Order: sequence, then structure tokens, then C-alpha cells
Amino acid sequence: KLISRFRLTRRDILRRGLKVNVNEAKIVITTEGLGRYNFGGDDKIRENEVGILYKNSEYVVYSTDEKANLRIVDRFSVESDAIDRVIECLRINKKIDDLGRRKGY
Repeated sequence: KLISRFRLTRRDILRRGLKVNVNEAKIVITTEGLGRYNFGGDDKIRENEVGILYKNSEYVVYSTDEKANLRIVDRFSVESDAIDRVIECLRINKKIDDLGRRKGY
């Protein structure tokens, strides 16, 4: 029931007033076998991760490359929107990784 909620579109989630919290997101990430993430509990930014930083009263969603170079993906005023975006990015990264494995990269 919880996980099916994440298959809704962003518009559906907002219309229904559903809010995602960090604990729910971790369940989804584990269940779906998604990659590296950081919800701000760890100050160290690592390579190949997607995470959230809280800066200047906004939630900044970022991703890093293989050298841990940070790239800002999006900015949000509400944490649940940022968490939703992190899950979306992790799903995209997993699809890319899976395609690479199938092609032998």
C-alpha cells in the first residue's frame, strides 16, 4: 500500500495531499533496490549519490558524479517534494545502471 503510493504522478500526490517523509522514502529505496542516497544525516558527500541539503530555508536536491562533483538538480521549499524528487532520480539512475549491465558496460 505504501509503495504503490510512489507510482502516482506528482500531480496526483499533491492533489491527494500525500506527504512523503524520510522513513517512508527509505523503505521504498530499500524495497526497490535503489542506489546511493543522502538525506542530510551524513555531512560527507560521496560519489555517485543523490541527496538533499538544507540551505537558506530551502531543500536542495543534488547528484554527484564519480568524482563527487556536486550538481544541483532542483530546489524545493517543502521537504516531501524534495524527497519525491530524490526517489525519482534514484529510479532513473537504476534504469541507466541496469541498461549498462545488460550491454556489458
